[in-house]
Parts: sequence; C-alpha cells; structure tokens
Amino acid sequence: MQSYKLRHLKKLLGLKKQAVTVHSVIRELAGLAATSNELDYFYLQLHEIIARLVKAPNLFIVFRNHLTQRLEIPYYATQNEPLKKPNLPDSVLEMGLTGYLLRQKSSLLCSYQDYQNLVEQGEIIELGQPANSWLGVYITRENGDPGVIALASYQSDVLFSEQDKLVLELISEHIIHAIDRVTYHAQMAREIGSRATAMRELREKIETEKRCKSKFVNINQAVFSVYEKYDLADQSENMYSCLSDLIQQQFSLPHYIVQCDKSSDEWQILSELRCKSIRSLATQRSLNQYLAMEPQPRVLEQKELNDLIKLQLIPEAMQSLKNFTLASAVLLNNSEQSVLLVMQAEDEEQSLSTDDYEVFSYLCFQLRLILKQWQAQQSVNQFEYYLKSQSDSSADHELKQQIVEHKRIQEQLYYDANHDLLTGLPNRQLFNRKLLHAVASCSMNEDSAFTVIFIDLDKFKLINDSFGSQVGDSFLLEASRRITEFVHEEDVLARLGGDEFVVLLNSCPTVEQAKQLAMQLIDRLNQCYQIEGRAIYASCSIGITSSEHGYQKPADVLRDADTAVYQAKKLGRGRYVVFDKQMHLQLIEQLTQEYDLRRVIKQGDIRYLYQPIVQLENNGVCSVEAQARWYHPDKGVVAPNNFFHLAEDRGLLQQLEFVMLEDAIEALSGKSLPTDINQLSVNLTSVTLLDNQSMVNLQSLLTLSTAVNKKLILVFDEMDVIQNIAAFLPALRKLRHYGVQVALDNFLTSGGSFQLLFSQQLDVLRLPAQLLKKAEKDTDLRTSIIESVAIAKRLDIQLVAVEVEHTELAANAAKLGIEYCQGQFLTGETPRSLRSDSKKNRHLSKSRKFAM
Repeated sequence: MQSYKLRHLKKLLGLKKQAVTVHSVIRELAGLAATSNELDYFYLQLHEIIARLVKAPNLFIVFRNHLTQRLEIPYYATQNEPLKKPNLPDSVLEMGLTGYLLRQKSSLLCSYQDYQNLVEQGEIIELGQPANSWLGVYITRENGDPGVIALASYQSDVLFSEQDKLVLELISEHIIHAIDRVTYHAQMAREIGSRATAMRELREKIETEKRCKSKFVNINQAVFSVYEKYDLADQSENMYSCLSDLIQQQFSLPHYIVQCDKSSDEWQILSELRCKSIRSLATQRSLNQYLAMEPQPRVLEQKELNDLIKLQLIPEAMQSLKNFTLASAVLLNNSEQSVLLVMQAEDEEQSLSTDDYEVFSYLCFQLRLILKQWQAQQSVNQFEYYLKSQSDSSADHELKQQIVEHKRIQEQLYYDANHDLLTGLPNRQLFNRKLLHAVASCSMNEDSAFTVIFIDLDKFKLINDSFGSQVGDSFLLEASRRITEFVHEEDVLARLGGDEFVVLLNSCPTVEQAKQLAMQLIDRLNQCYQIEGRAIYASCSIGITSSEHGYQKPADVLRDADTAVYQAKKLGRGRYVVFDKQMHLQLIEQLTQEYDLRRVIKQGDIRYLYQPIVQLENNGVCSVEAQARWYHPDKGVVAPNNFFHLAEDRGLLQQLEFVMLEDAIEALSGKSLPTDINQLSVNLTSVTLLDNQSMVNLQSLLTLSTAVNKKLILVFDEMDVIQNIAAFLPALRKLRHYGVQVALDNFLTSGGSFQLLFSQQLDVLRLPAQLLKKAEKDTDLRTSIIESVAIAKRLDIQLVAVEVEHTELAANAAKLGIEYCQGQFLTGETPRSLRSDSKKNRHLSKSRKFAM
C-alpha cells in the first residue's frame, strides 16, 4: 500500500513538473512572438522551445494555402541535414504522412508498424527512410490555411507517447498564434520598407524634375542673351565661339564643334574647350563620321565606346580613360556641310544621366534654331554682297542662284514650321489647314465628305517615365510608322503632340470604312514593340467623327474626336468609339453640374439628414449619422453617390468634406443638433487624411473647437482604408489626439480587417446588415463575425449593424452580440422636412441646419 502511494505521489510530482514546464513554454512563445520580426530566427527558437517539452530531433512545419492549394514548408530540420527542405512536388508530399494528416484533419501518433499498415492500405506511399516514431498535430492559421506540426524520430531510444501528443496539441494553438503574429510583423516590416523606398524614389523624381525645369529655364535665358548680344550678320568664327560659351554654361565638360565640307570630305574644328584629350578626339575623322550618322542627339556609353576602340575609331590617348562617355548631336546638315557637337565626360561623376540627356537634347534643339537663323541671314548677306560686287551679267546669274538657295531655305523653314521634328509628320498647324479645306469643301459641295480618326497611345507616359525619353521617342517613331502603313496618299496623318495622332480620311470618308481602319490600327498597335532589346506592349484608344455632323470649324471636329477618345478610355482603353452629339451634350452637362456643385459648396446649400443609431436593449437613440444631401433647384434631390463621385472626379471632394466637418462641429456646439443627441457621425474618405494640406487644415479646425471631445465620430470605409493603410494609421493617431473617435464602415468585407482591428485606433465597427444575413448560411463567415464581436468587446470597441431595413435584420444582429443598429426603419418614417437656413455668399458657410 505504501509503495502504491509512493508511485502515485511520484506521478503527481511528474505531472506538476510537466505542467510548470508547459506554462513556461507558453510564456516563452508569447515573448518570442512579441520580440521577433525575422522568420528564420523565430523558427529556430521555436524548435528549441518545443524540444524542451518533447524530444524533437526532426521537426517539420507545413501549411497548405487555402487559395492556391499549394504546400508551403516554412521550417524543415533534420539531424543529418538541418534546414534543408525536401525538393519534392506537392503531389508526392500529399501521399506521405503529412498529406494523410491534412486529409484526416486530426492529430496522429504513428509507430513503425502503423506506418507499414498505412502503406499496405494504400493511404500513403513510402517516402525515404521510415521513422521509428512519428507524431503530427493538425493546426489551422487565422487566415484559414490548414497545417501540420510534425516530429519524427529515426532512433530506437526516442519514441513518442500519447502524453507527448497531448502536450503538443495543448501548445499548438499558442504556436500557431505566435507564427501568425511573427508573420504579420515580418510582412509589415517589408511593407514599411517598400513604402519608404517608394516615397524616397518619388522625392528624388520630383527633385530631378525641378532641376531639369530650372536647366530648361537657364537655356532659354542664355538663348535670349545670344540673340541680344550677337549679330547674326557676323562671321562664323564669332558665332561658334558664342555657341561654345553657351554650351559651357550648361555643361562644364570638354567639348568641340566641327564642320565637314561635303565637297572635299574635310573636317574643320570650329570651336573647342581647350583640353588635350578632347582635341585628340576632334581630329579623328572616322569617329566624327560615325557620330554624324545619327541625326538625333545621343549618348555613347562605355560598352559602345569599347567597340569603337576595337575599331580604332578612338585614339590611343583615350583608351587609358575608364568610364568615360560621349554625347553627340548634329547641329546642321545640308547638301554642303555638316556641323557636329561632341561632349566628353571623363569619369562617372561627370557622366550624363537620363535627365542630363533631356537637357542636352533641348539645348541642341535651340542651337539648331540659332544656326538656321544665322545661316538664313548669311544667305541674305551673300545675296546683297553679290548684287554690289558683280557685273550686271554675272549678277543676274548669281541672283538666280541666290534666289534658288533663298527659296530652298524658305521651303526648309516652312517644312520645319509645319512638321513634327521627331516623326516628320505634319503638325497641328498644317493639319488644321488641311482640315479647314475639307470642312470648307463639305460646306460648298454636298457630295464631299471626310472622316477624322483621333488616336491616343495608351501607357505612353508610363513607358516614357519607366525607360526614359530615348525609348519613348523610339516608341513614338515605331507607332507612327505602323499607322502610316494604313494611310493612303490622299489622306493626312499628323502628330498633334505627345502621344496623340490624327488622320484625315479623304480616301474612305464613310464611318463604316473608318471603323474597319480603326480595328486594323488597334490590332497593329497592340503588337509587341522591340525597342533597345526590350519587349514593350501598348494599346491605343481611338475616337471617330465625320462630316455628317455639319461642322463649320476645324476646332469643333478635333473637339468631338477627342471627346470620343475620352469615352473610349473611360470604357477600358484598347477600343474605338464613334462620336455622336449626345456625347457633347453629356460633356456640357458634366461641366454644368461641376459649376452647380462649386456654387453649392461656396454658398452653403448642402443639407443634412440625421439617421439615428439605436441601442437594441432599450431602443434609445444614442447618436446620429449626418448624411449630406444636395437639393438641386431644377433636378431635385441628387443621389449622394452621384454628387460625391462628381466631387471626386473634379477635385472638389476635399473641399466638400471639409465643409461637412465644419457643419458637424457647429452642430455639436449646440446650434442645430437635437438636445438629446450628444454624438455625431460624419463619413469621410482617406484622401482628406492623406493630403498634407488638408490634414493641416483639419488639425487647425479641431484645435479651435471645444465641442469635439468624444462627440465627433469620423467614419471611413474599410475598402478605402485598406489601400493606404500604412499612411492611414499614423494620420488616425494624430486625429485621436484631438478627441475624435474613429469608425470603420463595411467591416469584414475586404482583406485586412483584423489588421485594422488590432491597430488600437478604432472606436466603432460598422457591419452591413446584408453581411449578417449572409452569415446565416455561411458558417465560416458567421464564425468570423462572432470572433470579431468577441475581440471588439475585449478592446472596448462599439459594434453597429448598419443598413437595417426591417426587424428581422435587427434580430440577427442581436443574436450575434451586436448591441447597436442603424437604419431607415428605426426612424418610423422618412423625414418630411429638410430645411436649411444657409447664409449665402459666404465661403465654406458654417450656418447649415440639419433635419431629422
């Protein structure tokens, strides 16, 4: 008897010791989850913690993604090959013990004999060496992913028991909670780092644009100075010296300007910045010929220069330089001569960036204009000189030559003024003249007709910003070439600017023919572009209009074609739309609505409807939501979704929301709020918080108010918030400093709900009644709602069921533990009066009255 008591006492002491160890492990898991942000380190520590309870020489953790059904192995450690995960397909792993446990959804203690039995029964297949003892526990993550924590022993002296199984099951919930928490922390850390990188890149881009703009201004000022100080009738030596000074002002780099006499094929140095290396380059005839082959400004990087060195186009003196680059541009090119500009950057600090290339291209464009005007003036001077110096007979001959040359120059100037410099296509000015002629022909002749196709290249700005202006220019050239394939000789293709092209169809003037051409263009322009080794895909949006609308002015034709393009983009891009007059009327209607909305915001004609929030226990009204209403003098009540969408589209949303906040604070001050109501909710978008100036204005407004404390509730939609959650939460912390409460609308309707729930920045959760109704049949959704209600109550967060339209929905909310409801049926009837005594002609009026 005494021996039995002794054994029983030892057993009790062992159980107590094990319980103490389990509690210690749970505390360690909580501490590890709170302090660890790095997953690899976390899993190593987790292995050590589990080993304190159960001998775990081999530990595996496996999850199955409930969306993709793929197996994920975050941790796999064996005695022989620690941290080396198995390289087996999911279909094979599914046929092992892990897959069997996932199918059974229950814990498994498996001996060697049990393993052989499962193999014989066809439940599993043999994968590697069978374990002497195997223990697995089924787990489920918060996002619904099922998983397994498995221990395996290949040693005869290490066998798992039912007690080990119970212990592992006991701590499995704590393990999965720790895994989810550390995973969330790691994801947040990556997201914060990604957002910080994006903000830094954006700031750098803005600074770069500022620098480029400043350089463009400097170039313009320098060019004006050239025109003021330099006489275009002066000799070329002074001209090129002046241009060299202008180049040096913008780029402090060695450079030279050389001229090729095409009759003798001789190169002459016109101007140079004194530098030994640059002079050796300037004398290289083969190099200059190679650079002059490209009419557009370009930059030669180290790789291309190395190729030129191999071809001996660059002198030996330059071969010792590392990381040097060359920039070149043809400034003048005609039948008699070519003028070439070359700049040299001798190291990485001086090398030309993409932004420098933009500045260099613009500078070369200005230099070309100066040289063309100088050349034209020199031709005039030569003409006057020959008139004075030659005899009448020879003067007549020379006069004819000068007239021909002068005419050629005029034609060239006319061509440049009426054609796009990049593509060589007619520009807007020339196209308008052609279109004017077509419009006039239709007015005088009923048989005349024309059709206009307006082409807008989608994603051009993205391509230009992502790959640089050189790729962007090449893309535009290729696009113009593809469009030209479908344009007949009697038609007119022009580039209006940017990524906009327009075609005046005289060969196929009917709308049906234009539709067929539009489909061909869309198909051709959608095909892959191979530019500088990159595969680029882009689509286009096309607008079509025709002479059947009875146009009198070319501007009206382009306006309507552009309107059709806008509609095509609005419908999803990559398509064509034929203009009809209803589009123009809709555009005018939109502009009229925008004017009316601006007037309403300025004059204070926004009115409000109170919708009560009722406590279900006693049917008492505890607070109200102020719902904005616009009563148009002609159209009556404008639906809130319509005028809020209009405000967002026209950039008026922040002004409108600021007015609503002013009115809400005024109502809380006791001027228009019912006496028995002490809380007021206002719906806002995250844009107001994420805009720096709007946030400053909002803080100033809250600082001046004494009626806000715990009374003003700002309501944000979950879908809106989740898209900018990293920036949204810090803004909420600032607002709560002023006593503002925060409500999250449409809770559980999108991802990220629990991230917001645990942010400790929420006071109210609003669940749509239809979601609660859906939960009656959806068990998982009902479970999520019940868990959310429980967590919210622990965090002292109020829960409100909104859009409750009948008593059945209210009863559903009460069953789920939701204490408050909001909906039209709770008011008894729709309010009969929505009076407003707004003070007119007052900016952002604060005198609007609410109605309930």
